[in-house]
Amino acid sequence: MTNPNEPPPSSPPAAVDLEGLDDAFLRYIGVESQTQRYIQEGYLSHFAGCQRVVDLGCGDGDFLGLLQENGHECLGIDGDTHAVQRVQKLGLPVVQADVLAWLAQEADAIQRGERAAWDGLFCAHLVEHLPYTAVLALCQQAARILRPGGVIVLATPNVAAIHAHLDGYYKHFGHITFYHPDLLSFFLDYTGFEIVETGANERVPSTLFFPVIRELNEHQVELNRLESLCEGLLPKHSDLAAQSAASHGRFGEIFAGFSTIHNTVAQIHGHVNRLLSVTSATHSRPNKDDSSVRPGPMSGSFGKFVVLVQAISQPGRVARLRHFVAHLLMGDYVQVIEQLDRQQQEGLADLGRVLDTLAQVNARTAQMAELWVGSQAIVDELDDLSARYGTILRDLGRVSRRTEEATRLFIGQIDAPFEAFVIARRPLAQETTR
Repeated sequence: MTNPNEPPPSSPPAAVDLEGLDDAFLRYIGVESQTQRYIQEGYLSHFAGCQRVVDLGCGDGDFLGLLQENGHECLGIDGDTHAVQRVQKLGLPVVQADVLAWLAQEADAIQRGERAAWDGLFCAHLVEHLPYTAVLALCQQAARILRPGGVIVLATPNVAAIHAHLDGYYKHFGHITFYHPDLLSFFLDYTGFEIVETGANERVPSTLFFPVIRELNEHQVELNRLESLCEGLLPKHSDLAAQSAASHGRFGEIFAGFSTIHNTVAQIHGHVNRLLSVTSATHSRPNKDDSSVRPGPMSGSFGKFVVLVQAISQPGRVARLRHFVAHLLMGDYVQVIEQLDRQQQEGLADLGRVLDTLAQVNARTAQMAELWVGSQAIVDELDDLSARYGTILRDLGRVSRRTEEATRLFIGQIDAPFEAFVIARRPLAQETTR
């Protein structure tokens, strides 16, 4: 009997229809074909020697389109109906099937000789949706469908990217686990592949530090522009320094010539002084051999007459009388003495003017010498400052570049690109027999 107080048994929940859910999610987060093509375009070069390439989990068919555009025979495999329909509308070859089931059937058909082996296999962002047993099975079946020398490329979220852990990886409802490139390399090596390359796809930068990276790039552009300007200015500065040195040298030559002139004037001054000394001696003792001087009645006592002439030549009321008396007593000697006196006065006046000029020249020479010393010191200081400026500018450039490199390295270490990849190939027959 049933207890009327017990609630009726609940029916099992209806199964949720997941058909098209993955495609709807990609539309929801705004995945664009142009972006996907840019991200995956870097993998094309690894299939350069491959004629036939299969894309497992082809999604919207972006990589299929790249393969076809580059002359490859290609086929896409995907289990989502909406994704397959979208690829078919693009006119690209696609098969709707479970990826692992298709791999097993294709490997069996190739083994039976019903189909030719494939040259390349591309699989982007599929393995993180699978448990490790399925990933290992995928690698095993890939080894069966690829010819010797065939290439396989696996792309998956980068476990080394902080952004993947904080945001990108957990956006998708179908992700099961991260796969480190080393683990994928192990699976491929274990199933008979030879690892060609592992790394991160730089075309998928993390958005965590994207504003910082963009600003760094802008600063780098400005830094490069400033360095170019400085490189253009440094030769001009060198030219100016050379011209300044030449001007200083020319100024030194002019100053040396001026010093020579000054020394010559000083020598002339000495000669003038000696000449004046001789003139004074001649004035005090007339030359007895001078034929222009005629001896008067008192030629034997010339010194006494000179004293007398000096006494009577003093200014006063009787100057003319004294002059007349002196002329009566000494005759033509009075004219000779007056002529010598006038010459002496004129010579002294000329000498005074020469001495004044020499004093002015000496003063200006001293000023020029002082200015020269001061200007030379300023020029030397400017040259030193210019050299130091150039050195500091180069040091700042190096520090700036090192800072940027260190910043980029730091960002790269803590936030690598979102996508990692592993590239491997099947060894050739002769390579496996070694």
